[in-house]
Amino acid sequence: MSDVSYSIKGFYGYGALADNNPNAVALLGELSAFSRTFSQDRLLFSTASGSTPASTVDVTVFSSVKEDGTKLGVARPVSNLLLDIAAWSYRQALLGTFTMNTESYRVAVLAEFNGKIRDVTVGAMIDNGTIKLPGSVTFYMVPAGLTGPWQPGEQTALGDDPRAKIWISDDRFRREYDESTHVFVAPLWPLDDFFLPPATVREKVQSRTLSQTMQLIRDAEDKRPTTFVRADEFNYVDPGDPTFTFPTSWSYLIWGAAGDNIDLIKERLIDWILSNSTHTREEWAAILPDLFTATEIIVLPMWNQFSVENSPIKAGVYSPVVNMNTAKAMGHAGFTGTGYNAQHIDDNMAVTGIPFKSVALLVCGGPENRGGKKRFEQMWPDYMNVPSNNNTDFGRMSLATQGLCLMLEEMLKVAETMTEFSDIPTTMTRLKRTNADVGEFLYLVKSYEKVQYLVASAQSIQNYFPPTGWKDIDLTNEGAEGMTAMPNGTGGTPYETFFQATGGTGVYTYELVDAAYGPILSHTIDPVTGVYEATLDPVGGDANVVVRVKDTSNAYKQKTFTLHVIAGTNPQP
Repeated sequence: MSDVSYSIKGFYGYGALADNNPNAVALLGELSAFSRTFSQDRLLFSTASGSTPASTVDVTVFSSVKEDGTKLGVARPVSNLLLDIAAWSYRQALLGTFTMNTESYRVAVLAEFNGKIRDVTVGAMIDNGTIKLPGSVTFYMVPAGLTGPWQPGEQTALGDDPRAKIWISDDRFRREYDESTHVFVAPLWPLDDFFLPPATVREKVQSRTLSQTMQLIRDAEDKRPTTFVRADEFNYVDPGDPTFTFPTSWSYLIWGAAGDNIDLIKERLIDWILSNSTHTREEWAAILPDLFTATEIIVLPMWNQFSVENSPIKAGVYSPVVNMNTAKAMGHAGFTGTGYNAQHIDDNMAVTGIPFKSVALLVCGGPENRGGKKRFEQMWPDYMNVPSNNNTDFGRMSLATQGLCLMLEEMLKVAETMTEFSDIPTTMTRLKRTNADVGEFLYLVKSYEKVQYLVASAQSIQNYFPPTGWKDIDLTNEGAEGMTAMPNGTGGTPYETFFQATGGTGVYTYELVDAAYGPILSHTIDPVTGVYEATLDPVGGDANVVVRVKDTSNAYKQKTFTLHVIAGTNPQP
């Protein structure tokens, strides 16, 4: 899987497939009223199917963002591509092209849109009794292969790895769409009024009526139907007299089912409060400890240690053997957040194992944990490193500890491949933190038994601690190190060369990043051997050839080579 420079998520709608019975939603091609609330501002693009019978074809865009979270409009070449794929998919489905095997769709769509998309992943096929289509389709776009017009800066904004995920099943969309937006209604405004004398704060909080709160919620909704509206109470505590306490109610407007997650709500609520207040996080934690003081455990899987590396046919196995100096260095880098200084980490870090691929875990509790429990073994004294199918030993742990083990394995499966834009379960969230050296770590987050667990992604760990025994991947043309010029070609004659990768781990996969252009009329690369073949224009000229190679860990190297084509004397017919 490539990294993602831009992400667009949407839904394919087909008017001819809509179920117009009361309270009914078609299996394919129809968005429910509930799903339409998943974004504050949806974009809609439409065309005709070009089929018999005909149908309207819609692409509803729910999210269009760059890697850094910046929202982008949808460029015309991108919307054209999405509509073309939507209409083509419908026509082919009517012809019976697709079976219940996802490969029938993947192979066909790659062939039809060759040079425009790559790395296609197809969700499970769905049969509505008339046609078969996938529940979702995910692919990377090739901007150079898309037809314009591009507006200034649009193509550059997409970056090298723009990714699209489009759903065709409302049921899959409701369960899988992982983005959300929150708007908050505080019990007091301005927020800094919380730092008035405690008695005054209580009077102001208790003076607001339910009808006033409902009006504030309607104002915040601003005619944008929400997915959920919920409220939670957090106790106000007088820093000078901890016995003086009272509840404060905070309301949330949520767009997107994935947003109904208390971990994500608290994270965003804290950010919102701090951005609208002149007071520090520490000052807020003193008066709203239930909100600002999290009980958490950070888990750093040692994703960089392999006993058996990945191969094309078998997943690798991580090494459970831990060098303490390595563990200490990783802990000091990866345990991030308020109060995670070297002393706290050295005093509270533990090393343990888990059956999932034999990976070793570094574990540390948060400095602000309730009850002073900052070490994993204090919280889970009966934890065992035994597989869940070992009924004898696994059953000796308490039910709560068994649940923890199952949850950690579930999180590890996701964190191993998680990136900024990868799909994750809606019961989990992503969190970024920065350490003292300005190193950024990405964590998968889920709560269990009122404790928040943060599991570091493999991408983050391997970024700062490259896998042992690995060498950086390098890519050459015919083994010529340091050279990016390919052997000259002659227009009108067949051209062949090869690319060669070194370093990394396991078997390599080669691919072309850009479509053919200029003097290169068409070109291909063998994904296994790296052999490159091209058809060259007799007129000649110069062109760039961008090649990407990936190893079995999905690490990759992308490099631009130059090809000079000498004008030929025998033009092609």
